[in-house]
Amino acid sequence: MRNLKFLLFSLVILLISCSKNGYEQKVENGIVKHQNKITPNNPNFKIDFQKIREIVFPDSLSFSFYDIDSQGNIYVFDKIKGNIIKYDLEGKQKALFGRYGSGPGEYSHNVVFLLVVKDLIFVQDIGRRKIVIFDSKGDFVRNINANANVAYLSIIQLSENNFVASSMGLKLLDEKKFSILDLLICNREMIPKDTIFSESKEFKFSQKTNVLDLLIFFTVDKINKKIALAKNSDDQYQIDIFDETGKKIETIRKNYRKLVLADEEVKELAKIDNKSNNKNNKITFNMSEMSYKKAINHLLFDNKGRLWVFSSSSQKSEFICADIFENGKFLNRIEIPFIPDDDIKTNIRMFKNLQIKDDKIYYLDRDNNKILIHKY
Repeated sequence: MRNLKFLLFSLVILLISCSKNGYEQKVENGIVKHQNKITPNNPNFKIDFQKIREIVFPDSLSFSFYDIDSQGNIYVFDKIKGNIIKYDLEGKQKALFGRYGSGPGEYSHNVVFLLVVKDLIFVQDIGRRKIVIFDSKGDFVRNINANANVAYLSIIQLSENNFVASSMGLKLLDEKKFSILDLLICNREMIPKDTIFSESKEFKFSQKTNVLDLLIFFTVDKINKKIALAKNSDDQYQIDIFDETGKKIETIRKNYRKLVLADEEVKELAKIDNKSNNKNNKITFNMSEMSYKKAINHLLFDNKGRLWVFSSSSQKSEFICADIFENGKFLNRIEIPFIPDDDIKTNIRMFKNLQIKDDKIYYLDRDNNKILIHKY
């Protein structure tokens, strides 16, 4: 009886200690659950940014995607010309390769990402369901042919031989088409080994589609071999953490309330819809009919294993802000002082524009055709 009382007393003390400063932790079915309030647990925490350089690109370059190799070289995909251009840290062009076409080292106009893996460049062509691989000099290496019914939308390297990939496929069930959104662990040949997340929605090519509903926001902690998956929601701020086998081990939540889109933001989304839609598209994008903002727009791990979450907020700020988490606990909300928070477009494109590599943070300023590089 005495031991039981001591155990209960210890549990109460643990809960009280974990609930201080707006944070509570508990374990359910082997999953560590972190609940955070809006109040930071370390209001004095800050991150200092030191500008290294900015690389200004020619006005003729039409940015789509970019990535960085181990030497700091930047690879940019020009969506108009279909070329991949390699620049060094001084902004000098070192190579130009790849093009639209159907031959070796060529791809369709439906390229959705560019990824550098150990100085090999992966280009995802969803039009032909293949990944085209080049070496750092721009020479064509080979193709990886994907499942004809699946399109990889984003890939991040997890370990030497494993990748995490988001994919979308179509499935016919009872004469109805469903879009299947998956988050997968794949081998080097992009063959799925484990499924982390899967969701199906009825899909009609004729109906208008909010493209943001088709996105899977995820990132990888390469140091601790963890995968973070944000809930695609307008009223829940939740991130699930998985180990390298795809087993769910943690859930991070933070208090959040739905935020209504302002009239000016709706007009901005309508402009993006009109620019994205053309007669060749089978899908009509319709983000402007959203009523509420997405809770989470992007997330990244830094080289200390801290999680940066870019969320919608009612707090007005001159610059884009990130919620910083460490071991599931919300430390503080920090400003990124070189990314102006000027419109909704900046937020929804964050996943394409912002990257963290080692001790550097890269931001693609599309309006001025330049990449800003800072140490943090």
